[in-house]
Amino acid sequence: MNIKFLDAKEFEANLKCTVQSNGKLNFSASAIKIFELHKHKSVKFAVNDDAKGGDELYFIIQDHITDDAFKVNKAGNYYYLNAKALFDSLGTDYRSHSIIYDITKTDEVVDGLPLYKLNKRKGKTRKAR
Repeated sequence: MNIKFLDAKEFEANLKCTVQSNGKLNFSASAIKIFELHKHKSVKFAVNDDAKGGDELYFIIQDHITDDAFKVNKAGNYYYLNAKALFDSLGTDYRSHSIIYDITKTDEVVDGLPLYKLNKRKGKTRKAR
């Protein structure tokens, strides 16, 4: 018999992040807690080239800052990434609609780190400024 105990932290609700109208990617309180985010970590993104429209977005969280990853920043109690250029290059329309990503852990491991998938859903229409 091969028994594997499951970590309750992996089943926390509301693991999500939201693209703000300025292109910053903000993490929910649950995601901040589960990922133990702090200013000395960075997030590295990947896309599935086989997916239609580049809508499959993935990431890993590194315990250090690297040149090829987005540095985690903090404002008050919230953590975010300056990812405007990324979302612009992907054609993400974050200016007219709130974009929310539900975060799920995949079975994949990259560089010894768990790989997470961002499952996109469109939120409310933003008011024109």
